[in-house]
Amino acid sequence: MPMKAKQKKRMSKGLKKFLLGSLVLTVISISIPYLILFLDRLFALKRQIGFKESYIILAFIGVLVMFFIHSRKKILALSDYKTDALKSFLYGCIAAILFVLFYASLHAVVDDKQLYFVGVILFLQLILALAFLFLAVFGMDFVKKFYRELMLTFLLFVLFTVSSLTISANWSAFAATNARMNYAVLSLFSDEISIAPGASGATLALGNFTALIGSPCSGIESLTMFLLVALFIVMLDWSILNHKKLWILIPGILGMYIVGVLRVLLLMIVGTKNPALAIGLFHTNVGWILFAAYLLLFWNFVYPWLKKK
Repeated sequence: MPMKAKQKKRMSKGLKKFLLGSLVLTVISISIPYLILFLDRLFALKRQIGFKESYIILAFIGVLVMFFIHSRKKILALSDYKTDALKSFLYGCIAAILFVLFYASLHAVVDDKQLYFVGVILFLQLILALAFLFLAVFGMDFVKKFYRELMLTFLLFVLFTVSSLTISANWSAFAATNARMNYAVLSLFSDEISIAPGASGATLALGNFTALIGSPCSGIESLTMFLLVALFIVMLDWSILNHKKLWILIPGILGMYIVGVLRVLLLMIVGTKNPALAIGLFHTNVGWILFAAYLLLFWNFVYPWLKKK
């Protein structure tokens, strides 16, 4: 008897619609920042509020990737879902209105006391616009099928965004604390240590070597990257993790900050011996080496403990 050829497993209609919707959402997210820049130049508008247009792309694509990572098995098994053209159009109109309000808020004339409030408004407008655009592209039936997964994705995304923005906005406090901690440690071993605060950060001096502890040395980039890796692991293995043990991420974040302090401490010590090496090869590489080492050690011990028994 002739052997029957194995039939290739066809992609389901639901998965095809999801991939097409994801492509549409990605194209829109990439287009919006360019549209904002075009309108700014067209109307010669200036902003008081600092905002990186690339964040819109990161927000849209980030949520989409997080959602897929968390719901990958259910999405791959998705047979189909209903869409309604009229409702999609209405959701799209609401999303467009929210983006117009977002653009108007972006160019609001505010004083320093109102910046935080306007920043919160901008964030809420962007999140709501994202939600309605998601509804416009995928439809309410899809949202109902993935209600829990979407809620978890948006919640974790909001927590990550608020945390990372708060960390970035307070870089000067992180930098000052970093400098003071290093000053306290180095003063135990040397009388030639001094600290001088400034608008761009604190300046540490040990002997003839000085270093400005500004935003790049404050440790905020490492903290944000740690949060991003933690978010990825939590989304990927949510179903097998003991959620009550996720509190361990808090001391993990503190430990990541201490690693940043250690980086500056080592830089100061090396700088007294070889300033050229300190500001060159050492300064360039010690940060990512310490970050990678801490990350590997932390998750090597914590991840097995986090898993459900």
